[in-house]
Amino acid sequence: MSAPFDAEQFARDAVWSEYVTEEKLSHLEARIIALEEIAAARWPRRLVLLARLGRELRRKTARYAYAGPSFGARRDEQVFTDGEQLALPGGAS
Repeated sequence: MSAPFDAEQFARDAVWSEYVTEEKLSHLEARIIALEEIAAARWPRRLVLLARLGRELRRKTARYAYAGPSFGARRDEQVFTDGEQLALPGGAS
């Protein structure tokens, strides 16, 4: 016998699939590449890339102060509200 239909789980899955689109995955890939570039860079370029990424993150989340006092709350709101792509530390977008 199969499990009963879970409407709440179906709704969660439907909403999640809306977010997981090619565009969202491209933005995630850009953020991962930025972090990988920082991790792979040698001294002192690593500090420059890290500072650049930090400035970019703070700049993009500054207008979401209403989301809460923590960076995590503001970043979460920014990513899921408008999904702006971060500039890659190496200068490519």
